[in-house]
Amino acid sequence: MIIWGSRGLDRKGQTGSFYCPHCDDDREYRRHKLQRFFTLYFIPIIPLEVVQQWVVCLTCKQQYTLKALQYDPRAERAQFDQELRACFQTVLGHFGQMSGTRDRAFLQQMVDAQAAFDGSEWSVDEARTEIERIDRNYEASAGILARHMTDRGRETVVMSALDVAAYDGVLDDRKRAALTELGQKLGMSDAHMRGVLAS
Repeated sequence: MIIWGSRGLDRKGQTGSFYCPHCDDDREYRRHKLQRFFTLYFIPIIPLEVVQQWVVCLTCKQQYTLKALQYDPRAERAQFDQELRACFQTVLGHFGQMSGTRDRAFLQQMVDAQAAFDGSEWSVDEARTEIERIDRNYEASAGILARHMTDRGRETVVMSALDVAAYDGVLDDRKRAALTELGQKLGMSDAHMRGVLAS
């Protein structure tokens, strides 16, 4: 009598480094795959289809799908930071156009505001280019900032816009209305905005 059938075997594969969500750091992993084999007298003889694949963190022993090998929250965070930075620069450019000056000290004011916002470097030439942009989507940028910032962060955005718009020493009704509109787009209350403008 011939006894044949099939069974699955856990086959260990290559190792490497990945970001382990459980450890919250870079860790070594080992790939595993569950592969079905044709058996003869309960002995695996012929490999058949791969049923499942996964990776195991060699530190915490947690199991993950293969998608975990592409997961890198640092890259996602860098992309998110870049998006917020671009939105903030768009707001500065919008209010920079309202100022009556374009000298180097004014542009440096914008550069300094960017550095205070997130510590990133922005050149005077990049600030000048942002002011001159005509394809600016200021409303969308303010909306993105509103969704991702705290009240203190929103206040920082308005104060930076105020400093840039009033750099020429003039805070007229047009600029005040634009700043109030910015506060509304950022989701700030009227009382909060009055307090920021009064300061």
